[in-house]
Amino acid sequence: MEIILDQDKLKGCRGLGVLVTLKQAPALTVVGQYACVPANQSVPQLESVGLPTPDWVNTTEEARSHFPGGCDVRRGVWVCVDSKATTSAVWTMLTSITRILEVLCPEVLAVLYRDGTEMECFTIDSGSLSSQSVGLATTSLQSYLTESTLLCRLLISVPLYLPEGQPVSTSFSSVEEFFNNSSTIFCVSSKPPLIFSESTTSGTAVRRLIKAKPQDPVATLPSSSQHIPHAQTGPVIIELLRDHTQPTDTPSLTVSNPLPNNCLKVSLSVDVLVLANITSPLRELAAVCREKLTTHLKSIAKGITWKEGSVCTVTTHHLALWNQHCPVTIVYPHTAHSWESLDNPLPVTTDDLRLYREELHKRLCLGTDLPYLRVPRQPTKQGSPWLTSNIMLSTGSQLLNPHHHLKQTVKTGSLATVQGDYLYYHYMQNGFNDNGWGCAYRSLQTLWSWFWLQGYTDKPPPTHKEIQESVVAAKTRSSSLIGSKEWIGSIEVSNSLNQLLGLVSIIKPQIKGPDMASVGRVLLEHFRTHGTPVMIGGGVLAHTILGVTFNDTTGETQFLILDPHYTGTEDINTITAKGKWCGWKKVSFWDEKASYNLCMPKKPTDFLL
Repeated sequence: MEIILDQDKLKGCRGLGVLVTLKQAPALTVVGQYACVPANQSVPQLESVGLPTPDWVNTTEEARSHFPGGCDVRRGVWVCVDSKATTSAVWTMLTSITRILEVLCPEVLAVLYRDGTEMECFTIDSGSLSSQSVGLATTSLQSYLTESTLLCRLLISVPLYLPEGQPVSTSFSSVEEFFNNSSTIFCVSSKPPLIFSESTTSGTAVRRLIKAKPQDPVATLPSSSQHIPHAQTGPVIIELLRDHTQPTDTPSLTVSNPLPNNCLKVSLSVDVLVLANITSPLRELAAVCREKLTTHLKSIAKGITWKEGSVCTVTTHHLALWNQHCPVTIVYPHTAHSWESLDNPLPVTTDDLRLYREELHKRLCLGTDLPYLRVPRQPTKQGSPWLTSNIMLSTGSQLLNPHHHLKQTVKTGSLATVQGDYLYYHYMQNGFNDNGWGCAYRSLQTLWSWFWLQGYTDKPPPTHKEIQESVVAAKTRSSSLIGSKEWIGSIEVSNSLNQLLGLVSIIKPQIKGPDMASVGRVLLEHFRTHGTPVMIGGGVLAHTILGVTFNDTTGETQFLILDPHYTGTEDINTITAKGKWCGWKKVSFWDEKASYNLCMPKKPTDFLL
């Protein structure tokens, strides 16, 4: 059996968990991982080797709720050993662990790390280890997902009535019966519409859906997940219909009138993802969709009952995470309605959900270096839960991650770029004329947007006046700055970020234009460690640096520049054409007569997930 996985995405895994694989793949194709849920009782033999006692049932159920339909799970153990360990020592250790685990998980996939540089995979059957060939190439996995799978999204809205005193499970049972009834069928809007179910007898395969245009034009994944299948065109939208040509015993989704005095009516928005092999027949896709709907309903039910004594409305979010090859779905409570005051719901804040997010960070092997699972409460255009490179956030008209659209190539060397999402701020946006003096302000707004979209703050980027007020409050400039058209520089940008967000920035001062290659290694380390955009000011101009490539042998350095002096519309083709407003620049780009100061914001280390 061949195992295909991405070694880099498994580096954060230690101990026990499940590997998320594709059901219909020629090899064991690993697209994600989920750490185990500890059991209530411990096993001393496991504790003696530093492993928790796994609750495989709950671990499997949770993993299936967070990953797309069409995925399966394999119980796994991830062991890290010293690269100097002999092969015989490694086998002895694995055999020992296998014997301990045999009673708990007789079929375990074992992944062996050697200081993160090598990997071996084994399957365990009845206490015996079998070495497996491993496809480690990231490109082969990405290529397979892009060419052989299709991401589908089911969007269904149904009414849900929740009478006081009645278990939520009772209300959900009618919805589940509705979804599972044979008279409900699936439909993709195309010309003509494509209708299918488990009883479809034709041999039509899933690849037929590729020609169907996504019905939600903004439903594409964040550009950081550009290798998720068909992310550039968006998932195919599937709807659920009732087949009126069939005799039906489909249950009603309403309750009889009159309604109880205390009854909350919720518009239940069901939003699920399915990852389908394009060679599978549509009837198999229907079965997978039906199964995923049932799984997702359980997640919604947990969200609705999240706060004791209240009923919560929930929102579903599909997130692209750096260590997963497919999107992860999370249901968050949004507002809480108490039975005493149904008309005055209270918002569920990010602080309320902190413990839940911390637990999910552990389960998804994310570490604690970034608040990956915080979701901005500001909705994107048309209420889509997806961030895309072609839509605007509701607060303005800023493009997301324009550098992902570059067609430029750079010479070989060590490369590092901004980690995560940001917005492009430039002259004349939002009807505000700052042409000729606001470039540093716009660069600061871009820097701020990175912390906003990564979840470090709920506050959108500040206005020019708010920036000026913070600079004055930091005693960097006099009060005459407020309301003026005066320039600011790197020092003011650093002080403003500190005053408003509590951020600490590294200032690299007084670099002459011809000497900018000397900061190549510094920028390389910054982008690898912190990953934040960098503001640079010199002469009368300011720019934003998004990345750097540095050749250790020749010292040649190139800079990925985002130029805030652009005054046009949000046209991605104009902005990236020939790399003029967003693109790679050589050292000759910098004014040889000017001195430059770098403002490099650091990631907070004391934030709350």
